Amino acid sequence: MTSTDGHATFAPPANPYPPADPYPAPHPYRLPDPYPSPPVAGPVDEAVDNEVVVDLDGWEKPDKKPPFSFWHAGRKWRMRDPGEADWQQQWAARQDPRLMMRLLIDPAQRDALFSREMSSDKLTYLMGQFREHYGLTADHPAGDQAL
Repeated sequence: MTSTDGHATFAPPANPYPPADPYPAPHPYRLPDPYPSPPVAGPVDEAVDNEVVVDLDGWEKPDKKPPFSFWHAGRKWRMRDPGEADWQQQWAARQDPRLMMRLLIDPAQRDALFSREMSSDKLTYLMGQFREHYGLTADHPAGDQAL
């Protein structure tokens, strides 16, 4: 290849190994299963004697609580029920208050909330009220006392 002034130019070769996205959407905190299930001998949909089948697709939480909202920086913010968040993301965020807040804050409000400062004391008080509202104990990922 030659440039307009007569000198040879070289284009770098294309990278045959583009970098992998470290956080692929939509579940960036799901890890490969270190204990994969053994192969099933027959069709899973086939009925088996004395089998217990729970239909999670048709299940609704019986004691759904109203949304938890709070005022901060002159604005009302809403946190979602922690039972609605993906369990794998919650366990990954158990020791990371910032990540846990990203999971719990209404998605439409996340960027706006994270652009405002909040003291650690206020966050501790907020999460205490949140845990009380939803009746969370320390064994629930969002009930962890680290928040």
